[in-house]
Amino acid sequence: MESRMCSMCGDEIPRNKPRSVYCSTKCCNRDYYCKNRAHIRNNVKKYKGEHEDYYRKYFLKRNRDMRKTVIEHYGAKCACCGDTNYEHLSIDHINNDGAEHRKTTNGQILQDTLNRGFPDNIQILCYNCNMTKNRNSDKRNKYQLKYRRRLLSLFGSKCSVCGCDNEWALELDHIGGGGKNEYRNIPHQTVKRMLLDGTIDRDGYRLLCANCNMVDYRTRLSGNENRRIFYTESPPPGYNLKISNKKIFDRFDVLLEKYTSKEWVTL
Repeated sequence: MESRMCSMCGDEIPRNKPRSVYCSTKCCNRDYYCKNRAHIRNNVKKYKGEHEDYYRKYFLKRNRDMRKTVIEHYGAKCACCGDTNYEHLSIDHINNDGAEHRKTTNGQILQDTLNRGFPDNIQILCYNCNMTKNRNSDKRNKYQLKYRRRLLSLFGSKCSVCGCDNEWALELDHIGGGGKNEYRNIPHQTVKRMLLDGTIDRDGYRLLCANCNMVDYRTRLSGNENRRIFYTESPPPGYNLKISNKKIFDRFDVLLEKYTSKEWVTL
């Protein structure tokens, strides 16, 4: 009996399927999808729109579970200062290739880390240490450093919540939110120049360290059900930012020695 080939993959069709033009159900489904791709995608899009709340909760839970798995595998503490507060921990690329990783994985860093079996080029840092490492690895010139320090000095050069005075971890925060909407209309650097010149009111701004800024962001959005965020829980009762950050205040000298070259320390 003459052998017949699958019209989809080209493999030989088993003899127990004399009337089939496919070697398997998988090839049959693939052929159907290729012929009806637009129709299937429209139906999926319509279904997801009708069940948006379910998908939102599903992806929030999935991302939380993946993040928890990755953080716990790498020790659940900052590799630099030892901070164990879960709200402060972030995933860091040791070789500073996070941007390339996000491009190649379409932003699915957590999923890719799990699929690759927890590679060695990933570590856990708190947001303060992560920002300090990132900003020190960027070769900023003397004017940019002085420009940043002038802006920080306007707001006391320390975090308004926990008192952290590490200039590399401090960030400009919009009180009550609204920073993204503002930066859509006005460039980020323009806002900073206007603050220095006194063109805009400074009462709506404050300084926060990266840890406090992230906790404030997630806490502020936790009551907004329409926002797609990774965290929906508010800080536990009795949660004190000052206590959780106190142990790392005296260790930024170690961090700067680890990630900063002598050339830039002297600026």
